[in-house]
Order: sequence, then structure tokens, then C-alpha cells
Amino acid sequence: MYGTFSQLDDATKIELWSYMALKHTSKLGVRRINRLCKYFGSAHQAVLNCKKWGVCRVPADAASSFRSELWREPAKQEWGKLRDTGCGIILQKDFPLLLKDIIDAPLYLYYWGDVSLLFGSCIAVVGSRRCSSEGLASAARLSNTLASIGFTVVSGMAHGIDREAHLGAINELGSSIAVLGTGINKVYPPINLDIFTQLIDKGLIISELAPDCEAEPRQFPIRNRIISGLSLGVVVVEAAQRSGSLITARHALEQNRQVYAVPGLPDAESSVGCNDLLNQGAIIVRNIGDILVDLKESLTGILEQKNKNETVKESRVCPDNMDVFEKRLYIKRPKTPAKQQNIQPELKTEFKRLVSDDQGSLIKSIYQNDIISTVCFENKNILSQQNKMEELKGSLSELEFNIVSLLNKHTESLHIDKIVELLNLENATSYEVSDVSSTITILEIRGFVFSKPGLRYVIGKIK
Repeated sequence: MYGTFSQLDDATKIELWSYMALKHTSKLGVRRINRLCKYFGSAHQAVLNCKKWGVCRVPADAASSFRSELWREPAKQEWGKLRDTGCGIILQKDFPLLLKDIIDAPLYLYYWGDVSLLFGSCIAVVGSRRCSSEGLASAARLSNTLASIGFTVVSGMAHGIDREAHLGAINELGSSIAVLGTGINKVYPPINLDIFTQLIDKGLIISELAPDCEAEPRQFPIRNRIISGLSLGVVVVEAAQRSGSLITARHALEQNRQVYAVPGLPDAESSVGCNDLLNQGAIIVRNIGDILVDLKESLTGILEQKNKNETVKESRVCPDNMDVFEKRLYIKRPKTPAKQQNIQPELKTEFKRLVSDDQGSLIKSIYQNDIISTVCFENKNILSQQNKMEELKGSLSELEFNIVSLLNKHTESLHIDKIVELLNLENATSYEVSDVSSTITILEIRGFVFSKPGLRYVIGKIK
């Protein structure tokens, strides 16, 4: 369970208090606390069994420090700040799997905004505070494209590349998450107050630090592990030789995440870090397609799991023996203030596009006017091909729909060059191969398009 202090149940409050007691015990760091909680099953059980900490290789003086209860006063202060601030809090047991599984996962996170964004597919976009105009433009462009196709862009709300990453993504489908190096109620740097306000309303702000915690240099490198831990991969847009974003890249490698880098001019000081990463084996990013192709396998697995989860929900809405071909289920979304949202993942504010399941169903979940309207269309034999294409039109971008429509007209596979040629001919457009290739990769991940050897493609599961 997660939410504001008043929304937490007694069991969650007991676990939270236990976490705070451990956190404020000297000689205990996050890794030791995680080891204790894993061994004993929870923070509360770890507290109750403090005399047995030796089995987890915790020094005796740490256990003595805990039994002295010197932690009690700072824990009470943090407890009061949570209650008074009115922000949300989510405990480690409720984290998304990627973040929960890192060795130094935070014990809990304070948040403002839409906490369901934690459970989407996240990509980190980071870089230097001091950067070139080209770097700023590249960060904004990459983030905008990633968020427009459903990725949540994660960054650190610093000046420079981080700021552009948030601005590029915040108004798109995937939105953006800012991981702070201060308390949840501190805006740093102050110039980012505009982003801070927008993220509370349209995105998400998180911090492992207690409310009112001021900015200190040592805190920012530590929070970088959360940026990479949340993400499938980390994109370094522009980084000097000692940029903090390289710390995020190092965390990504330690957490078995992919690292991507945007190449820069060989003699540009602001690109030394990125060029070094490329020399060390990072994936080069020339356009969004480079990221999508590399993540294709990971994304396919994620979508398959999401589809399994949705199939379970769908069976309650549209059973196999249903006589009608269409049914709508309206689920009221609880109204919560913008600063106290704790929307569950299945009620995420987004337009979800899911591929057909084994029975030929196509599910669309549309969030609108505080209502989720789930529509299940039965087997393809019931709905005509024309109706299917009309339904898809509302859920695909213009280029995505044009590609699907084109491939739907052909029984044979088409080469990528032929697809571009026919698209431009039929739609009076001027698409480039790189644009179409990136979009086809997205459609392939969603199951709308199948690839064949030799850069040839055929229509996917809508037939």
C-alpha cells in the first residue's frame, strides 16, 4: 500500500517506522539494511530480531547502536515531516521490480504526482549541466520522441541536459520522472521551479531523502543509482570527462542496464565523456531507432507480461461465452488532489495500445473524464476489416497508421525502401528511411508488423 500518511494502513505504518528506525541507526547503510530485511522477511521482523543480526554479517556495534535507541529522535522528526508535508510515500515492497532488485535499493521513496509512472517502461536521459546548444536540442528531441511512444523519461532535474529531458517529455504520453537529490519539497536549482510544478501536475517527483533536506553535493551521486535503477537503459546525451552523468552510467552497468551515448565532436570538451563511453562499448545513438532496436527483446518480454495481466482482467469483462461482441466496463477513478495521487498501475492515465491476444481480441483502455472505458472486440470474424482499421486509426500515430494500412493491402512482404516509396507516393509525404524504420520497430514490438529476412515486412496480427 502507498499514498499519503493518512492513507496508509496500520501494517504499512509499522513497516515504515521500522525502516526509519533502521535508517537512523549508525553503522547501518542501505545495503546492510536490505540484507537484514531480506533475511528476516521485513523491516519490522529485522527490528524484532536485532539480537540475531550477526547472521547477516552486521557488526555487533551496529546492533548495540540500535538497542541504544539513539535513532528514535531523528526517526520521530522524519515521521512528523512526512505527516506535515502531505506528500505520498511508497515502501520498497511496492517498488517496480527493476528498482526493487538493485543491491542498494532505497528503503522508501517520497513522491508528488502520478506514482503509477514508476511501473511503466522507463528510459533515463542524462547529461552535463554545462552543455552545448546542440546537446540541449538533442536531449529535448530524444526525450520527446521516447515519451510520445509511451516511454517514461527519467532524469535528475538538474540544469542543462536534465532540464531539457523533462521539458521534452512532460507533455507526452509517457511523461517524465524527476529523481531529486534533495527533500521532496525542495526545488533545486531554483530555476527549475517551472518544471517542478509541471511534474507534480503531469508527471512524478521522487526522493529518498526526508522532506526539508537541503541540497548537499554528496547526495546527488547517491541518488543517481535510483535514476538508472528505474530504467531499462541510460542515454548519456552530452558529458564532460568528470560529469555526474558518468556516475549514472557506471551505476547502470553495475545494475546490468544498457548504456547509450550520443556521439560528439572529437575535440569538444563537453563530449569527452560520451566519446569515452562509446570507446568502452556503449551503444551509439544516432536516432531513436538505435535505442528501440537494442531494447526490442526486453520490450517484447514486458509487453507479453502486460498482455498476460490484461488477459486476466479482460476475462472478467468479456468471457468466452459472451453473446454480444462489445461490452464496456466503467471503473470510477478516485479523485485525489494533484499532490496526493496514488493511482494504481492498472488505472494509469494513458492510452494503452495492446496487440491481439490468442483469441483475436483487441483491447483498448482509454482514460477520459475520470473513467476507464474498456472495450473488448470479439474474434476478427465478427468485426469487418474496415472497422478494425478505423478502430486502429484512433490508437496509432499518422505514420504508424499509414504503414499498417499499406502493409494490410499487400499479401507479400515489402522491402523497407519499397515501403518508404509507396508511403510517400500514396500520402504525398517525404518520409525518410530512418523515420519509417524506427516506427516499424515500434509496430513490430506491438505485434502490428512482422519482420522477414532482408529488411522485409508483412502485416501482423490485425488480419
